[in-house]
Amino acid sequence: MRLLGHTRPVWALVAGSLAQLGILIGIGDAATQLMIWQMGAPGASLGQMAALVARYNAAPGAALIFMIGGLATLAGTLLLSAGLWRTRAVPAWTAVGVAVAMIANIAGLSANSVPITIASFALLLAAFARIAVIVRSSPAWTQPETAVTTRPAASALPARS
Repeated sequence: MRLLGHTRPVWALVAGSLAQLGILIGIGDAATQLMIWQMGAPGASLGQMAALVARYNAAPGAALIFMIGGLATLAGTLLLSAGLWRTRAVPAWTAVGVAVAMIANIAGLSANSVPITIASFALLLAAFARIAVIVRSSPAWTQPETAVTTRPAASALPARS
């Protein structure tokens, strides 16, 4: 978002917000998986736990939320990649790599394909690592932001009589 925000601030805001919304929903999905993992612990009623998981997986509300999160992550990431490619803020291979890796990641996870999923994560790592080097070396990163104050400093105020 930082690399894109200087030239296309609205694009960066919309795309970044979509991606972040999807990531937040993904965190919720991961948290439910941690809960499901504990359902098979010793002492738990396995029949009741299996019924609970079946009800949860069949609930249309939960599926809808996670589908919205997945689409938001995909749309936001693709928009950010397109913006970075169009502005030439990063090498073309990194923008294309992020987009291809995101699509491959969804395909690999949907198909339960471990090799495709691992390959997509490796491509994401390579592209994001290169983008991180670019962001880290940009002048905006190394120079501190100047604080904007709405009140003048005490020395600039007229003396009271």
